[in-house]
Amino acid sequence: MNIGIDIDDTINNLAQIIGVYAKKYNEENNIDYKIRLNCWSWEKACGWNEYHIKKFMGEYMEEAFLKATPKDDAANVIEKLHLDGNKIIIITSRSDQRINNPYQISEKWLKRNNIYYDKLIINGEEKAKQCIENNIDIFIDDHIDFCNDIQKNTKTRILMFDSPYNQECTKYTRVNTWKEVYEKIKEI
Repeated sequence: MNIGIDIDDTINNLAQIIGVYAKKYNEENNIDYKIRLNCWSWEKACGWNEYHIKKFMGEYMEEAFLKATPKDDAANVIEKLHLDGNKIIIITSRSDQRINNPYQISEKWLKRNNIYYDKLIINGEEKAKQCIENNIDIFIDDHIDFCNDIQKNTKTRILMFDSPYNQECTKYTRVNTWKEVYEKIKEI
């Protein structure tokens, strides 16, 4: 099978580190707003307009991407999926419109954390299109909009990594751990 996997908050725990940096950013910029990690949009989560989103991205995102830690068992399970004969395709929406060198940053983080992959795709805002072009059988992501788009436009099965900001969505098979991911894929 071809397995597509998102990076942020799927392989890693980016939201946790973003919360730390966002709090620091708000303090430095005198923004009185309690960080809400249960929201997906920057506006609702951090109280930022486009100016602050861009400024935060320029000042903190590269460091946050590199400091994020992998979820428990992510590296082991992804390696096991590969050894079972699956092709691993990392598809991230990290974009060169928001940060410099997203491919190199992603590649460096994946290598440093021993995350196996056959192919890395950045600027993957159109994940459904990437699923079609790469014949993805199963896609693992935490983002409701990407999962909805994939479901609407492909025959790809979806595993949704549980997160505080996707609780209202109940139509996908949820996973809480990478061990659960492995068990669900074995069932398929």
